[in-house]
Amino acid sequence: MSVYSEPIDTEVILERLLPYKDVLILACPYCASLSIAFFRDIPFYKFFLHPTCTFAGYSEAISIKKALEERGKRVKLFGLSVLGSPFCTPSPVKELSIRRLAQSRDAVVVLSCVGGLVGIKQALQGKNNCKVIHGMRTLGCGTFHLKWKFPFEILVDRKSARVSRFLPEGRNAS
Repeated sequence: MSVYSEPIDTEVILERLLPYKDVLILACPYCASLSIAFFRDIPFYKFFLHPTCTFAGYSEAISIKKALEERGKRVKLFGLSVLGSPFCTPSPVKELSIRRLAQSRDAVVVLSCVGGLVGIKQALQGKNNCKVIHGMRTLGCGTFHLKWKFPFEILVDRKSARVSRFLPEGRNAS
């Protein structure tokens, strides 16, 4: 079971980042990436230029990065590799990496479930003065079964996926 979150509209994220020039996008490859794959109906994983990254999380982060760069922002991505720990339970090494990357940034966009957001805020607490913005809306829990697709893609099996929302659809938690 994972936490189900949906991405916040890119325009909303851009508006929240108006006063900031240097942005770090942290994209968790676990719950958030599964949720994005389900929500956008795109592959969770697909062999591409970054073979250890989830395709869904990478695609979302790249989309936001491009929109920010078009508005003159400097943007760095981090956290997309499945070889690391999730943001909700970051290792000391990952926390140190996050602190170092955020040190020279004005703002951090976190693409994760609410647990990952808390993990990032704890890692940065008292260490950095950058603004932390949640780029996803946690809406419930999900059970996602994965299926293989030739040649090498992993998809969320939409027929067997189950999403249980915390609130009835139409009422949003943030």
